[in-house]
Amino acid sequence: MQEQNGIKEAELGRKELLQTEKVIGIIEEIDGMKKNVALEICSETCHFTIPLSRMFKKVYTVVMSYELAEEIHEKLKKEGIRNVGIIVASEPIEIDFKIDLALLSHVLSSQNSKNYLCFAKNAEFVVLVDEKRTDIQFFEGFEVLRSCELPLRHMVLKRKRI
Repeated sequence: MQEQNGIKEAELGRKELLQTEKVIGIIEEIDGMKKNVALEICSETCHFTIPLSRMFKKVYTVVMSYELAEEIHEKLKKEGIRNVGIIVASEPIEIDFKIDLALLSHVLSSQNSKNYLCFAKNAEFVVLVDEKRTDIQFFEGFEVLRSCELPLRHMVLKRKRI
């Protein structure tokens, strides 16, 4: 079984592993980003939780269901990872602390996409990964640093300084 950046091929499958590795590589290349707090927002799978936990001091993962939260909790426990908090929420909640990176994975395609975008408002950097074309108007106050397809679309945004 191949493992890179804390991602196990048997858990994801080869295609998802390569996709996850590319996104983690993109995050590692973000110039000037502190690595204290990451917020991962995912609708179905949280492929990035474990790799982010190895890059950041603290990671919060927002999921829509208790079932997914329990699945993630078990994976984290099995890996001995203790710096991840799991938040179950389908509606925006107030996040009153600074976030260095918000990673939105496959949430733009979900029916609650606008709700999930609110979670990223306190982030310095935002990385979007989705099949859907991203509308930058949702991210007022951010500038695009990078945008391309992996084959999934991804976009790296940085908060504008006034």
